[in-house]
Amino acid sequence: MATLTFRSFSGKRWDPSRWQPEIYLADERGHAFVVPEVDGPYISGEIGSRPGAALHVRFPAPSFGEVTLPTGVLVPADRPYVLPVELAAERLRRIDRALETWQTDGFRASVEVLAQVTNARAILDAVSQEESDERNARWGDLALSLLLPAGETLALERANHQIGARRAVGGFDRFLLGCNGFPYPDAGEPGASLFTRLFNSATLAFYWGRTEPSPGKYVLDGLEQQVEWLASRGLVKKGHPLFWLLAMPDWVDRFGDPAALDDLVRRRVRHLCEHFRGRVEYYDVVNEMHNWNIYGEERMYEQTRLVSDLVKECDPDALRVVNINEPFGEYMARDVLHLDRTMVPIDVKKSLVPLDVYIERLLERGVDFDVLGVQMYFGAGAVFTRDLFEVSLFFDGLGRFGKPIHLTEAGVPSQEGEDPKDSSHSHNYCSLRPWRASDAGFWHGPWTPMRQAEFLDGFYRV
Repeated sequence: MATLTFRSFSGKRWDPSRWQPEIYLADERGHAFVVPEVDGPYISGEIGSRPGAALHVRFPAPSFGEVTLPTGVLVPADRPYVLPVELAAERLRRIDRALETWQTDGFRASVEVLAQVTNARAILDAVSQEESDERNARWGDLALSLLLPAGETLALERANHQIGARRAVGGFDRFLLGCNGFPYPDAGEPGASLFTRLFNSATLAFYWGRTEPSPGKYVLDGLEQQVEWLASRGLVKKGHPLFWLLAMPDWVDRFGDPAALDDLVRRRVRHLCEHFRGRVEYYDVVNEMHNWNIYGEERMYEQTRLVSDLVKECDPDALRVVNINEPFGEYMARDVLHLDRTMVPIDVKKSLVPLDVYIERLLERGVDFDVLGVQMYFGAGAVFTRDLFEVSLFFDGLGRFGKPIHLTEAGVPSQEGEDPKDSSHSHNYCSLRPWRASDAGFWHGPWTPMRQAEFLDGFYRV
Protein backbone atom coordinates (compact mmCIF):
# COMPACT_ATOMS: atom_id res chain seq x y z
CA MET A 1 0.00 0.00 0.00
CA ALA A 2 1.25 3.49 -0.87
CA THR A 3 1.71 5.67 2.21
CA LEU A 4 1.83 9.44 2.58
CA THR A 5 3.93 10.73 5.50
CA PHE A 6 4.31 14.20 7.04
CA ARG A 7 6.41 15.60 9.84
CA SER A 8 5.12 18.37 12.06
CA PHE A 9 7.36 20.67 14.08
CA SER A 10 4.60 22.54 15.94
CA GLY A 11 4.51 20.35 19.07
CA LYS A 12 0.81 19.80 18.36
CA ARG A 13 -0.42 16.24 18.88
CA TRP A 14 -3.62 15.06 17.21
CA ASP A 15 -6.03 12.42 18.47
CA PRO A 16 -6.95 9.99 15.66
CA SER A 17 -9.57 8.34 17.88
CA ARG A 18 -11.87 11.39 17.90
CA TRP A 19 -15.31 10.60 16.59
CA GLN A 20 -15.16 13.61 14.26
CA PRO A 21 -11.71 13.61 12.65
CA GLU A 22 -9.53 16.63 13.32
CA ILE A 23 -6.97 15.30 10.85
CA TYR A 24 -7.74 13.35 7.67
CA LEU A 25 -6.57 12.53 4.17
CA ALA A 26 -8.69 13.60 1.20
CA ASP A 27 -8.63 13.02 -2.54
CA GLU A 28 -8.24 15.61 -5.28
CA ARG A 29 -11.88 16.71 -4.85
CA GLY A 30 -11.39 17.26 -1.13
CA HIS A 31 -13.36 14.14 -0.19
CA ALA A 32 -12.09 12.72 3.10
CA PHE A 33 -11.36 8.99 3.04
CA VAL A 34 -9.16 8.03 6.01
CA VAL A 35 -7.88 9.23 9.37
CA PRO A 36 -4.07 8.88 9.35
CA GLU A 37 -1.98 7.48 12.16
CA VAL A 38 -0.07 9.84 14.44
CA ASP A 39 3.24 8.83 15.99
CA GLY A 40 4.80 11.77 17.80
CA PRO A 41 5.58 14.39 15.15
CA TYR A 42 4.92 11.95 12.28
CA ILE A 43 1.57 11.63 10.47
CA SER A 44 1.11 8.80 7.97
CA GLY A 45 -1.79 7.28 6.11
CA GLU A 46 -2.36 4.75 3.38
CA ILE A 47 -3.84 6.14 0.18
CA GLY A 48 -4.60 2.84 -1.56
CA SER A 49 -4.62 3.01 -5.34
CA ARG A 50 -5.02 6.77 -5.42
CA PRO A 51 -2.16 8.61 -7.15
CA GLY A 52 -1.96 11.09 -4.28
CA ALA A 53 -3.85 12.77 -1.45
CA ALA A 54 -4.05 15.97 0.57
CA LEU A 55 -3.77 16.22 4.34
CA HIS A 56 -6.38 18.38 6.10
CA VAL A 57 -5.31 19.22 9.62
CA ARG A 58 -6.23 21.51 12.50
CA PHE A 59 -2.98 23.43 12.66
CA PRO A 60 -1.62 25.97 15.19
CA ALA A 61 -0.75 28.79 12.81
CA PRO A 62 1.62 31.42 14.24
CA SER A 63 -0.15 34.64 15.31
CA PHE A 64 -3.37 33.53 13.64
CA GLY A 65 -5.11 30.81 15.63
CA GLU A 66 -5.77 27.12 15.19
CA VAL A 67 -7.67 26.52 11.97
CA THR A 68 -8.10 23.55 9.65
CA LEU A 69 -5.84 23.87 6.61
CA PRO A 70 -5.17 21.61 3.61
CA THR A 71 -1.95 20.69 1.88
CA GLY A 72 -1.92 20.22 -1.86
CA VAL A 73 -2.48 16.78 -3.36
CA LEU A 74 0.86 15.05 -2.85
CA VAL A 75 2.33 11.74 -3.97
CA PRO A 76 4.21 9.31 -1.68
CA ALA A 77 7.86 10.31 -1.30
CA ASP A 78 11.08 8.83 0.07
CA ARG A 79 11.14 11.24 3.02
CA PRO A 80 8.34 12.82 5.07
CA TYR A 81 6.84 16.05 3.84
CA VAL A 82 7.48 19.07 6.09
CA LEU A 83 3.94 19.94 7.17
CA PRO A 84 4.15 23.75 7.58
CA VAL A 85 5.90 24.07 4.21
CA GLU A 86 3.16 22.11 2.43
CA LEU A 87 0.38 24.03 4.17
CA ALA A 88 1.95 27.35 3.20
CA ALA A 89 2.57 26.22 -0.38
CA GLU A 90 -1.07 25.21 -0.81
CA ARG A 91 -2.33 28.47 0.68
CA LEU A 92 -0.11 30.36 -1.76
CA ARG A 93 -1.48 28.32 -4.70
CA ARG A 94 -5.04 29.03 -3.62
CA ILE A 95 -4.40 32.74 -3.27
CA ASP A 96 -2.80 32.84 -6.71
CA ARG A 97 -5.83 31.09 -8.23
CA ALA A 98 -8.22 33.40 -6.40
CA LEU A 99 -6.38 36.52 -7.61
CA GLU A 100 -6.52 35.24 -11.18
CA THR A 101 -10.23 34.41 -10.96
CA TRP A 102 -11.49 37.31 -8.87
CA GLN A 103 -9.75 40.02 -10.87
CA THR A 104 -11.82 39.20 -13.97
CA ASP A 105 -14.83 41.17 -12.66
CA GLY A 106 -13.04 44.45 -11.98
CA PHE A 107 -11.80 43.62 -8.48
CA ARG A 108 -8.23 44.60 -7.64
CA ALA A 109 -6.45 43.49 -4.49
CA SER A 110 -4.79 46.10 -2.29
CA VAL A 111 -1.09 46.84 -2.48
CA GLU A 112 -0.73 45.62 1.11
CA VAL A 113 -2.15 42.16 0.33
CA LEU A 114 -0.05 41.79 -2.79
CA ALA A 115 3.07 42.76 -0.82
CA GLN A 116 2.34 40.11 1.83
CA VAL A 117 1.91 37.47 -0.87
CA THR A 118 5.13 38.53 -2.58
CA ASN A 119 7.08 38.35 0.67
CA ALA A 120 5.64 34.92 1.49
CA ARG A 121 6.57 33.66 -1.97
CA ALA A 122 10.17 34.79 -1.41
CA ILE A 123 10.25 33.02 1.95
CA LEU A 124 9.04 29.75 0.43
CA ASP A 125 11.70 30.09 -2.25
CA ALA A 126 14.23 29.70 0.57
CA VAL A 127 12.98 26.17 1.25
CA SER A 128 15.61 23.76 -0.05
CA GLN A 129 16.42 20.06 0.00
CA GLU A 130 19.87 21.07 1.15
CA GLU A 131 18.46 22.68 4.31
CA SER A 132 17.40 20.70 7.37
CA ASP A 133 13.71 19.90 7.85
CA GLU A 134 13.75 22.01 11.02
CA ARG A 135 14.95 25.08 9.14
CA ASN A 136 12.50 24.53 6.30
CA ALA A 137 9.69 24.20 8.84
CA ARG A 138 10.57 27.65 10.20
CA TRP A 139 10.33 29.08 6.69
CA GLY A 140 6.93 27.42 6.32
CA ASP A 141 5.69 28.89 9.60
CA LEU A 142 6.90 32.34 8.60
CA ALA A 143 5.21 32.11 5.20
CA LEU A 144 1.95 31.01 6.84
CA SER A 145 2.11 33.97 9.22
CA LEU A 146 1.88 36.20 6.11
CA LEU A 147 -0.39 34.13 3.89
CA LEU A 148 -3.21 33.43 6.36
CA PRO A 149 -3.98 37.10 7.14
CA ALA A 150 -3.34 37.99 3.48
CA GLY A 151 -5.93 35.43 2.35
CA GLU A 152 -8.53 36.69 4.79
CA THR A 153 -7.94 40.33 3.88
CA LEU A 154 -8.19 39.39 0.21
CA ALA A 155 -11.51 37.61 0.80
CA LEU A 156 -12.91 40.61 2.69
CA GLU A 157 -11.71 43.09 0.05
CA ARG A 158 -13.35 41.03 -2.64
CA ALA A 159 -16.54 40.70 -0.59
CA ASN A 160 -16.75 44.47 -0.14
CA HIS A 161 -16.24 44.90 -3.88
CA GLN A 162 -19.06 42.50 -4.65
CA ILE A 163 -21.36 44.04 -2.03
CA GLY A 164 -20.81 47.47 -3.58
CA ALA A 165 -21.52 46.19 -7.08
CA ARG A 166 -24.63 44.38 -5.92
CA ARG A 167 -25.93 47.37 -4.00
CA ALA A 168 -25.46 49.61 -7.06
CA VAL A 169 -27.99 47.59 -9.07
CA GLY A 170 -30.51 47.10 -6.23
CA GLY A 171 -29.37 43.56 -5.55
CA PHE A 172 -30.25 43.79 -1.86
CA ASP A 173 -33.89 44.74 -2.36
CA ARG A 174 -34.99 41.23 -1.30
CA PHE A 175 -32.09 40.41 0.98
CA LEU A 176 -33.25 38.26 3.89
CA LEU A 177 -31.64 38.42 7.31
CA GLY A 178 -33.27 36.01 9.70
CA CYS A 179 -32.88 33.98 12.84
CA ASN A 180 -34.39 31.18 14.90
CA GLY A 181 -37.83 32.52 15.80
CA PHE A 182 -38.90 29.59 18.00
CA PRO A 183 -39.35 31.59 21.27
CA TYR A 184 -41.41 34.49 19.89
CA PRO A 185 -43.78 36.09 20.65
CA ASP A 186 -44.21 34.01 23.83
CA ALA A 187 -40.82 35.13 25.18
CA GLY A 188 -42.26 38.62 25.62
CA GLU A 189 -40.60 42.00 25.55
CA PRO A 190 -38.16 43.46 24.80
CA GLY A 191 -37.06 40.38 22.84
CA ALA A 192 -40.06 40.21 20.52
CA SER A 193 -39.78 43.87 19.47
CA LEU A 194 -36.02 43.65 19.05
CA PHE A 195 -36.41 40.52 16.92
CA THR A 196 -38.83 42.10 14.47
CA ARG A 197 -36.80 45.33 14.28
CA LEU A 198 -33.56 43.54 13.42
CA PHE A 199 -34.78 40.71 11.18
CA ASN A 200 -37.02 40.49 8.14
CA SER A 201 -37.35 36.70 8.20
CA ALA A 202 -37.68 33.93 10.78
CA THR A 203 -37.27 30.16 10.95
CA LEU A 204 -40.04 28.24 12.71
CA ALA A 205 -39.94 24.81 14.35
CA PHE A 206 -41.71 22.29 12.12
CA TYR A 207 -40.02 19.30 13.78
CA TRP A 208 -42.02 16.12 13.39
CA GLY A 209 -42.11 15.30 17.09
CA ARG A 210 -43.44 18.76 17.96
CA THR A 211 -46.10 18.93 15.27
CA GLU A 212 -47.32 15.31 15.47
CA PRO A 213 -46.45 13.94 18.92
CA SER A 214 -48.71 10.91 18.38
CA PRO A 215 -49.94 9.32 15.14
CA GLY A 216 -52.37 11.60 13.31
CA LYS A 217 -52.66 14.04 16.25
CA TYR A 218 -51.30 17.39 15.06
CA VAL A 219 -50.40 20.20 17.45
CA LEU A 220 -50.20 23.40 15.41
CA ASP A 221 -51.69 26.12 17.63
CA GLY A 222 -48.28 27.52 18.60
CA LEU A 223 -47.08 27.59 14.99
CA GLU A 224 -50.34 29.18 13.90
CA GLN A 225 -49.84 31.98 16.42
CA GLN A 226 -46.25 32.52 15.31
CA VAL A 227 -47.11 32.57 11.62
CA GLU A 228 -49.83 35.16 12.15
CA TRP A 229 -47.64 37.28 14.44
CA LEU A 230 -44.75 37.31 11.97
CA ALA A 231 -47.02 37.95 8.99
CA SER A 232 -48.58 40.97 10.72
CA ARG A 233 -45.08 42.44 10.99
CA GLY A 234 -44.10 41.68 7.42
CA LEU A 235 -41.52 38.95 8.12
CA VAL A 236 -40.83 36.12 5.69
CA LYS A 237 -41.29 32.69 7.28
CA LYS A 238 -39.52 29.35 6.83
CA GLY A 239 -40.58 25.98 8.22
CA HIS A 240 -37.70 23.81 9.44
CA PRO A 241 -37.57 20.89 8.67
CA LEU A 242 -40.17 18.75 6.93
CA PHE A 243 -38.00 15.63 7.06
CA TRP A 244 -34.94 14.99 9.21
CA LEU A 245 -33.78 11.57 10.29
CA LEU A 246 -32.79 12.77 13.77
CA ALA A 247 -36.09 14.49 14.48
CA MET A 248 -38.58 11.68 13.93
CA PRO A 249 -40.88 11.05 16.92
CA ASP A 250 -40.53 7.92 19.02
CA TRP A 251 -43.67 6.37 17.57
CA VAL A 252 -42.13 6.23 14.07
CA ASP A 253 -40.25 2.98 13.36
CA ARG A 254 -37.21 4.40 11.61
CA PHE A 255 -35.82 0.92 10.89
CA GLY A 256 -39.09 -0.58 9.69
CA ASP A 257 -40.63 -0.87 6.25
CA PRO A 258 -39.34 2.02 4.05
CA ALA A 259 -42.64 2.17 2.16
CA ALA A 260 -44.53 2.60 5.43
CA LEU A 261 -42.19 5.44 6.43
CA ASP A 262 -42.78 7.13 3.08
CA ASP A 263 -46.54 6.94 3.67
CA LEU A 264 -46.14 8.65 7.04
CA VAL A 265 -43.98 11.34 5.46
CA ARG A 266 -46.59 11.93 2.74
CA ARG A 267 -49.35 12.31 5.31
CA ARG A 268 -47.30 14.71 7.43
CA VAL A 269 -46.07 16.93 4.60
CA ARG A 270 -49.51 17.13 2.97
CA HIS A 271 -51.14 18.10 6.24
CA LEU A 272 -48.63 20.83 7.09
CA CYS A 273 -48.30 22.35 3.64
CA GLU A 274 -52.05 22.39 3.02
CA HIS A 275 -52.70 23.86 6.47
CA PHE A 276 -50.19 26.71 5.97
CA ARG A 277 -50.67 27.05 2.22
CA GLY A 278 -49.69 30.55 1.04
CA ARG A 279 -48.54 31.63 4.50
CA VAL A 280 -45.08 30.03 4.82
CA GLU A 281 -42.75 31.21 2.08
CA TYR A 282 -39.92 28.63 2.46
CA TYR A 283 -39.51 25.09 3.74
CA ASP A 284 -36.39 23.11 4.53
CA VAL A 285 -37.71 20.06 2.72
CA VAL A 286 -34.93 17.80 4.04
CA ASN A 287 -32.19 18.41 6.57
CA GLU A 288 -28.66 16.90 6.64
CA MET A 289 -29.67 14.04 4.38
CA HIS A 290 -26.19 13.51 2.95
CA ASN A 291 -24.48 12.71 6.25
CA TRP A 292 -27.25 11.49 8.57
CA ASN A 293 -28.74 8.75 6.43
CA ILE A 294 -29.28 5.12 7.42
CA TYR A 295 -31.26 3.87 4.45
CA GLY A 296 -28.62 3.67 1.74
CA GLU A 297 -27.47 6.22 -0.79
CA GLU A 298 -30.24 5.87 -3.36
CA ARG A 299 -32.90 6.41 -0.71
CA MET A 300 -31.44 9.78 0.24
CA TYR A 301 -32.12 11.10 -3.26
CA GLU A 302 -35.59 9.58 -3.47
CA GLN A 303 -36.58 10.87 -0.02
CA THR A 304 -35.43 14.34 -1.06
CA ARG A 305 -37.50 14.03 -4.24
CA LEU A 306 -40.54 12.77 -2.33
CA VAL A 307 -40.72 15.71 0.08
CA SER A 308 -39.80 18.35 -2.47
CA ASP A 309 -42.45 17.16 -4.93
CA LEU A 310 -45.09 17.05 -2.17
CA VAL A 311 -44.41 20.67 -1.22
CA LYS A 312 -44.71 21.69 -4.88
CA GLU A 313 -48.02 19.86 -5.14
CA CYS A 314 -49.55 21.14 -1.90
CA ASP A 315 -48.21 24.71 -1.83
CA PRO A 316 -46.87 25.66 -5.29
CA ASP A 317 -45.70 29.12 -4.25
CA ALA A 318 -43.52 27.91 -1.36
CA LEU A 319 -39.80 27.72 -2.13
CA ARG A 320 -38.04 24.46 -1.30
CA VAL A 321 -34.66 24.44 0.45
CA VAL A 322 -32.37 21.40 0.55
CA ASN A 323 -30.42 21.98 3.75
CA ILE A 324 -26.88 20.62 4.11
CA ASN A 325 -24.42 20.64 7.02
CA GLU A 326 -20.76 19.91 7.81
CA PRO A 327 -19.92 21.38 4.40
CA PHE A 328 -16.20 20.57 4.47
CA GLY A 329 -16.98 16.86 4.72
CA GLU A 330 -14.86 15.58 7.62
CA TYR A 331 -17.61 13.06 8.32
CA MET A 332 -16.56 10.98 5.30
CA ALA A 333 -13.46 9.82 7.21
CA ARG A 334 -15.31 8.53 10.27
CA ASP A 335 -16.17 4.88 10.76
CA VAL A 336 -19.58 4.78 12.43
CA LEU A 337 -22.57 7.00 12.99
CA HIS A 338 -24.12 7.32 16.45
CA LEU A 339 -27.81 8.17 16.62
CA ASP A 340 -29.96 9.35 19.49
CA ARG A 341 -31.26 6.08 20.84
CA THR A 342 -29.65 3.29 18.89
CA MET A 343 -26.54 2.19 17.10
CA VAL A 344 -27.23 1.78 13.41
CA PRO A 345 -27.28 -1.92 12.43
CA ILE A 346 -25.78 -1.38 8.96
CA ASP A 347 -22.55 -0.08 7.48
CA VAL A 348 -23.51 3.59 7.62
CA LYS A 349 -20.35 4.78 5.92
CA LYS A 350 -21.67 3.35 2.66
CA SER A 351 -24.75 5.56 3.05
CA LEU A 352 -22.83 8.82 3.44
CA VAL A 353 -21.74 10.97 0.51
CA PRO A 354 -19.84 14.27 0.26
CA LEU A 355 -22.20 17.19 -0.06
CA ASP A 356 -21.10 18.07 -3.62
CA VAL A 357 -21.79 14.49 -4.71
CA TYR A 358 -25.22 14.68 -3.06
CA ILE A 359 -26.06 17.89 -4.94
CA GLU A 360 -24.67 16.60 -8.25
CA ARG A 361 -26.71 13.42 -8.05
CA LEU A 362 -29.89 15.27 -7.08
CA LEU A 363 -29.48 17.36 -10.22
CA GLU A 364 -28.55 14.36 -12.39
CA ARG A 365 -31.72 12.58 -11.24
CA GLY A 366 -33.86 15.64 -11.94
CA VAL A 367 -34.86 16.20 -8.31
CA ASP A 368 -36.69 19.52 -8.34
CA PHE A 369 -35.85 22.03 -5.59
CA ASP A 370 -35.34 25.78 -5.44
CA VAL A 371 -32.61 26.74 -2.96
CA LEU A 372 -29.46 25.22 -1.55
CA GLY A 373 -29.23 25.83 2.21
CA VAL A 374 -25.88 25.67 4.00
CA GLN A 375 -25.13 25.35 7.72
CA MET A 376 -21.74 26.48 8.98
CA TYR A 377 -20.68 26.08 12.60
CA PHE A 378 -17.09 26.62 13.66
CA GLY A 379 -15.15 25.94 16.84
CA ALA A 380 -18.05 24.26 18.64
CA GLY A 381 -18.43 20.65 19.62
CA ALA A 382 -16.91 18.63 16.81
CA VAL A 383 -17.04 21.20 14.00
CA PHE A 384 -13.62 22.66 13.28
CA THR A 385 -12.70 26.27 12.66
CA ARG A 386 -11.94 27.48 9.14
CA ASP A 387 -10.69 30.93 8.21
CA LEU A 388 -12.59 33.43 6.07
CA PHE A 389 -10.56 32.76 2.93
CA GLU A 390 -11.52 29.07 2.98
CA VAL A 391 -15.15 30.06 3.61
CA SER A 392 -15.05 32.35 0.58
CA LEU A 393 -13.62 29.63 -1.66
CA PHE A 394 -16.28 27.20 -0.46
CA PHE A 395 -19.16 29.48 -1.41
CA ASP A 396 -17.55 30.21 -4.78
CA GLY A 397 -17.48 26.48 -5.42
CA LEU A 398 -21.21 26.15 -4.77
CA GLY A 399 -21.90 28.57 -7.60
CA ARG A 400 -21.37 25.87 -10.21
CA PHE A 401 -24.65 24.21 -9.24
CA GLY A 402 -26.70 27.18 -10.42
CA LYS A 403 -28.95 27.33 -7.35
CA PRO A 404 -29.56 30.32 -5.07
CA ILE A 405 -27.73 29.81 -1.77
CA HIS A 406 -29.13 30.51 1.69
CA LEU A 407 -26.90 30.53 4.74
CA THR A 408 -29.39 28.73 6.95
CA GLU A 409 -27.43 28.23 10.19
CA ALA A 410 -24.19 29.71 11.48
CA GLY A 411 -22.35 29.94 14.77
CA VAL A 412 -19.04 30.28 16.58
CA PRO A 413 -18.40 30.24 20.35
CA SER A 414 -18.29 33.31 22.56
CA GLN A 415 -16.01 31.94 25.27
CA GLU A 416 -13.49 29.26 26.12
CA GLY A 417 -14.26 26.36 28.46
CA GLU A 418 -17.21 24.02 28.72
CA ASP A 419 -20.69 25.48 28.39
CA PRO A 420 -23.69 23.23 29.14
CA LYS A 421 -25.91 25.62 27.17
CA ASP A 422 -23.81 25.25 24.02
CA SER A 423 -26.28 23.75 21.55
CA SER A 424 -23.61 21.49 20.09
CA HIS A 425 -23.53 19.55 23.37
CA SER A 426 -27.06 18.32 22.78
CA HIS A 427 -25.87 16.10 19.94
CA ASN A 428 -25.00 12.52 20.75
CA TYR A 429 -21.53 12.79 19.30
CA CYS A 430 -20.70 15.56 21.74
CA SER A 431 -22.25 13.87 24.77
CA LEU A 432 -19.66 11.14 24.39
CA ARG A 433 -17.17 13.61 25.80
CA PRO A 434 -17.47 17.17 27.17
CA TRP A 435 -15.81 19.37 24.55
CA ARG A 436 -14.18 22.69 25.18
CA ALA A 437 -14.51 25.37 22.53
CA SER A 438 -10.81 25.27 21.68
CA ASP A 439 -11.00 21.50 21.04
CA ALA A 440 -12.41 22.49 17.68
CA GLY A 441 -9.95 25.30 16.99
CA PHE A 442 -10.01 29.06 17.40
CA TRP A 443 -9.57 32.17 15.28
CA HIS A 444 -7.05 34.94 15.97
CA GLY A 445 -6.95 33.92 19.64
CA PRO A 446 -9.18 32.28 22.26
CA TRP A 447 -12.91 32.79 21.74
CA THR A 448 -14.42 35.82 23.47
CA PRO A 449 -17.63 37.78 22.82
CA MET A 450 -15.61 40.39 20.92
CA ARG A 451 -13.80 37.72 18.87
CA GLN A 452 -17.13 36.10 18.08
CA ALA A 453 -18.48 39.44 16.85
CA GLU A 454 -15.37 40.13 14.75
CA PHE A 455 -15.53 36.71 13.11
CA LEU A 456 -19.24 36.94 12.32
CA ASP A 457 -18.86 40.45 10.91
CA GLY A 458 -16.32 39.16 8.40
CA PHE A 459 -18.16 35.89 7.87
CA TYR A 460 -21.43 37.55 6.87
CA ARG A 461 -19.62 39.94 4.54
CA VAL A 462 -18.03 37.01 2.77
